[in-house]
Amino acid sequence: MFGKVLVANRGEIAIRAFRAAYELGAATVAVFAHEDRTSLHRLKADESYQIGEPGHPVRAYLSVDEMIAAARRSGADAIYPAYWFLSENPRLAYACRQAGIPSASLWAAVPHYVAATPSPKAALALVQRTSSLLSSPVLTTDLELAAADYERQVTEVVESDDDVAGYVRQLEERVDELDEAEVNLPSGDALAAELEKFLREHGGD
Repeated sequence: MFGKVLVANRGEIAIRAFRAAYELGAATVAVFAHEDRTSLHRLKADESYQIGEPGHPVRAYLSVDEMIAAARRSGADAIYPAYWFLSENPRLAYACRQAGIPSASLWAAVPHYVAATPSPKAALALVQRTSSLLSSPVLTTDLELAAADYERQVTEVVESDDDVAGYVRQLEERVDELDEAEVNLPSGDALAAELEKFLREHGGD
């Protein structure tokens, strides 16, 4: 369990993270660009540190080096990127490990044919994994119900279209074959290209 967390984000996103950290009994560290020096999130944390150069606020929040430097200055033993900004940058987890800060990069796999829709099922998986990592129980009843309803709706939509249902079956069979062969799964780009090809071929139907 960590004792002090630096939230590598801003605004309401950071404030919510501070609230969660407070409930866990952890101290909080805010970072802020020069342009955010009067932002509320800076005042809600136990400590705050300016990052980046004036005139480049977005660049400041996207800088892995700035976040690691702020963590070292503050003595934070955890960094939480929340979402946007650094949350999708794998270099952050690597830099944390190099700096001796324990890191965990959590991703939820969502079928690419429903990736544009918020997924309660994916959210549930992330919450459960995070709860396990932090040894902090979380009530997930509502999310479990939402995930079950989401899965039912996706299944109904897929089964209502023979072409889409056939395509999904092909993907599932391919995954099974790959699992048996113990090889790496296709990349997201490869799957996206496959879907685009399918849509072009069936565009006139």
